[in-house]
Amino acid sequence: MKTIVNIVAFAILLGVAPSPCFARWAVLLVSREEAKEFGMQVRTTATGPNQVSVELEFKPDGYFKEFSGVELWIGEGDNPRVTTPLREDRSKADRVVVGFTADRGQLDQSNLRVVVPHSDGGAKGVTYMLRVKDFVELTKELKGTTDMEFEFHRGKVPATELKVELVAGKNVVKEQRGLVLPLTITNASGEAIKTTLAHEWHGGEWPLTSLFASVTPIADKESKPFAPAYLAGEDQEAPRAFSLAAGKSTSIELRVDWPGTGSVKGDPLIQKPGKYVVRFALVFEAGGKKQHAVSAPIEVEYKSE
Repeated sequence: MKTIVNIVAFAILLGVAPSPCFARWAVLLVSREEAKEFGMQVRTTATGPNQVSVELEFKPDGYFKEFSGVELWIGEGDNPRVTTPLREDRSKADRVVVGFTADRGQLDQSNLRVVVPHSDGGAKGVTYMLRVKDFVELTKELKGTTDMEFEFHRGKVPATELKVELVAGKNVVKEQRGLVLPLTITNASGEAIKTTLAHEWHGGEWPLTSLFASVTPIADKESKPFAPAYLAGEDQEAPRAFSLAAGKSTSIELRVDWPGTGSVKGDPLIQKPGKYVVRFALVFEAGGKKQHAVSAPIEVEYKSE
């Protein structure tokens, strides 16, 4: 969960429906070199031991001035087992960004297709196809799966091989406790995990916690570093040690505008209304070993009142 790109338009591969076949369209295979000439950028980031986020960014001019959308195809030939349109992010001036998250084993059959109809309005056009395997060496470890350093934890913490998922809600809610974002932690592995979750507090040193968040405004190019994340509401009596059995989930609520304590000020994760790209990291112990899990990036929104 390191050096993150701003990925804001994802298709999580869970039962998406087929789309119309483009057999009548001309298909142009775009190589890595041709992508550079077209001004296309393909970036990959590991979001867990077996999951990878893929991002395509390009400028909608020249060959792509009339493009109508970008699709993800998974499978071989003209009859892929999965197809889905990707939602576009245009927060960058004169740029389009799309992306998806998939298991590492699916990348060799994953294609991104930029659809450009004929300018005369005819039924046909050109589909520019980028094979993901042409842009990433699948046998190499992807950036993001390395050990990481976290506040309150000595040394580097290795990435887990267990399936531990951190999924945030889509909306930040303003309430009496402040700005609150829900988060669900799921232990989909076969082992129990132990971690530390702490509530916010107003004085002294920051409470020890094993949950961290990176919250980046959607228009920013550089992702924010991970910072401690705290449960909403002050509760010094609440136990901080937390266990999650194999196959179980828990839902919590985080205070995302916490300003730090009176003694040690901090920067709130979210202050202004807008859209943000959020990632979470959880340090935990399983089988006597300390390790960390990383969430996939997700877009959340704080709407103005």
